Amino acid sequence: MTTEISIQSKKLPNGNKSSDTHSPTDTHSLSEVNSPSEGYSPSEGHSPSEGYSPSEGYSPSDGYSPSEGYSPQWRDTVDYIEDITYRIWEQGNVEYVRDTYTPQCPVWVLGGGCVGTEQVVANTTRTLDMFPDRTLFPTRVLWNGDNVRGYHSSHLISTHMTYRETDQSSDRDLDEKQRFDVFSRECHGNQARIRVIAHCMIRDGRIFEEWLMRDNGELYRQLGIDTTMAAKKLALKWKQDEPDHLEWLESEYNRAMEKDGMGFEMDLQNIPNKLHRPAYRYLAHFIAERYQKVWGFQRMSSGKSFDDLVREIYHPHARFESPQTGNKDLVGWEGIGGLHDTFVFGSSDSVKMSVDWIIIEPGDDTREKRSGRSPNAWRYPQPSDLKHKEMFHSNFNDTAADVAESFTVAVRWTLAGKVKAIDAGISLTHDPLDIPSDREEQLVVMGESHLQCVGFRIIRDVTVYDSNAVLAQILLHSSIDE
Repeated sequence: MTTEISIQSKKLPNGNKSSDTHSPTDTHSLSEVNSPSEGYSPSEGHSPSEGYSPSEGYSPSDGYSPSEGYSPQWRDTVDYIEDITYRIWEQGNVEYVRDTYTPQCPVWVLGGGCVGTEQVVANTTRTLDMFPDRTLFPTRVLWNGDNVRGYHSSHLISTHMTYRETDQSSDRDLDEKQRFDVFSRECHGNQARIRVIAHCMIRDGRIFEEWLMRDNGELYRQLGIDTTMAAKKLALKWKQDEPDHLEWLESEYNRAMEKDGMGFEMDLQNIPNKLHRPAYRYLAHFIAERYQKVWGFQRMSSGKSFDDLVREIYHPHARFESPQTGNKDLVGWEGIGGLHDTFVFGSSDSVKMSVDWIIIEPGDDTREKRSGRSPNAWRYPQPSDLKHKEMFHSNFNDTAADVAESFTVAVRWTLAGKVKAIDAGISLTHDPLDIPSDREEQLVVMGESHLQCVGFRIIRDVTVYDSNAVLAQILLHSSIDE
């Protein structure tokens, strides 16, 4: 069954309840709505167009426009996200947060979230104090939604920064610094470049909910900080100062483990031609359902099954980048298939992936059939791809030729399961840890992936999650964090 969590009554990281995220009549949950497999399943051979009409797709009015709620200051969601991010960070206009976030906006972070504009301002100010030259390069911004239920944006960022130890940072309360702070004078002048994905919901030009994925483990590694020590301090902070965050982790674990299917109706209002929406829905589900299987229990059960599905959904020469790879590219089936044994859930027989939101962005090309020419081997490298191609044109014969052959899918997800703490810890640190060999821990990973695709395969996977917060959960009940 799908776990329904009403946004209006959802518990926030500080124990309060959200009061401004939705209108009183909007009670849908974060993972609400129908399973995308209802009506058809690409993996079971059902017709992808079954149950869909060309005009299907929610629209608040016939005059729907992607600028609704943004005009006249911004053109659309992409323009908005790029503009406010640059103003706040590179231009240092932190006060602009108050104009672009709602007063009680929750920001969900695996390592510890916050609620409210003032906390966002304080956190941003502190980060800029430590990293005054920080830049956030907008690699890609994907979006869907509308100004009624809220626009979704998925902002993939490459961020570069240099740590500066200032008088302000060195004068922080010594007890607080000793207990929880991981930065030191030894980090001064060290540089780092990491990936971030910020997933926002926006209405009337203001962010009312945000999920932030940032790989702090990689940040610490590049700055010369002991990542195990950093994770131990974070675990201590949760236990001593932030019990509400531990409750949130528990609720996220239960939500992901109890959820069946993907649990929401995909929004396609970023696809301007309604005739094309059923085809793009099919493509997004085709990728997301298989992605869920790769990283969920179906394929984590063994290295062999994992490798089989990697070969089914990834391109033979796909590129893969995530915290697991040290944010360096792995290339091809062999490289990606080898991730099973080093994945934090690789030893788990109890893991589920909750797919919490999907966005698809079409490329600039089409699938027009070219008579007399052999198919593009890069886009259709295997015989199975040609079969999918023929089925796609058969089921969407009126629109298939106009649908993009290249596209990008953003998938926001939550992984949950039980792991052997010692095996999971070694997979993250590559060092032996003082953990009892029989200890099991509940683990939650909140992440997002940008999947660049051609034909019916992923050619590039950029995945972001906080590996430091994952390790902190493993160390939470272990003797080494006492």
